Amino acid sequence: MKSKFNLGWILSVGAALVLAAMGFMSFYYLNGGKLLWSIIVAVCLLVVPIVVCMQLEKAKLCSKPFYFKKSAVTETVMLGIMLVVFVGGMGLINHFFTVNGRTKQIEDIVADQRQQLDSMTASYNDYVNRRVENWRSLLEEVVNNKVGNEQFCERLFESTDLADMTKVEFMVTNLEGNLSILNDSVPDVMNREKLSWWQLPSVMNNVDEISGALQAKYNVLAERAKNDTTDMTILREYGEAYTDLGITVPEYWSYSFTTASEVMKCFTEPDGFISSIWTVICGLVGILLFLLPYLTAERDSRSKGLFKELLKDEDDDEEENGIGRL
Repeated sequence: MKSKFNLGWILSVGAALVLAAMGFMSFYYLNGGKLLWSIIVAVCLLVVPIVVCMQLEKAKLCSKPFYFKKSAVTETVMLGIMLVVFVGGMGLINHFFTVNGRTKQIEDIVADQRQQLDSMTASYNDYVNRRVENWRSLLEEVVNNKVGNEQFCERLFESTDLADMTKVEFMVTNLEGNLSILNDSVPDVMNREKLSWWQLPSVMNNVDEISGALQAKYNVLAERAKNDTTDMTILREYGEAYTDLGITVPEYWSYSFTTASEVMKCFTEPDGFISSIWTVICGLVGILLFLLPYLTAERDSRSKGLFKELLKDEDDDEEENGIGRL
């Protein structure tokens, strides 16, 4: 006999492909992006259900009475294997939906990184502006009031003949250039306002880069802030004499921030075995589609059925086939 519902195999293979894809993504998340093991799991989830279903259909279609009991044993073993695949698949399907359910949380963390990076840049720009303005105010005051400040003026400008506004502009521009921000490279994923489920692997693959962006940026800016300390030294030495001008001695730049290292937990930490209604729906629909070729196959009319064949004695099997006892 042959299965009446050949379309069942198309649906069964399609379900296996979907399970393999979801299993790949889920295992990829659980193992923090290890590609090889994810591929192995996906291949197993694709091949095992198909092979098991082929064996189930073949055992059910058995037309030789003497092999009915052996076929029933094969059916039982294959159904047990299918149950194991089903249970394992349910866990992977659940984690797939768990991670996708955390998209908003992941999106918020990434957006927070972008906001902190912008705030850090703004904070540094304000710091540089204060230092430059203080430096300009001090230099202009010295130029405009040389009398009584000849020694200080000479120290600043090396020669009083150069103590003019051109020299001031040069020194201010030089300080501003030494403190200027270098162009920073920001991970592309941090510039996206919304994240789709298919973009989540990209986020996970860039967690180190996203987490390190703030730290790298801070290190660069902190180093730039200490790149030229001439103004800091002079202001600390003579700043009190010019307090009436509003000149203050700034501290070195600093900024508090938090990295996105915790975003990896959104991918690797499961949320129970079954925590989504979609897991149950996909699991039930999936197992039905997997077994469709087997369920639609016709059992030989001479067979007593799966359970009765399992319980049947070998002597009964021999008598039915005319062998009998000696």
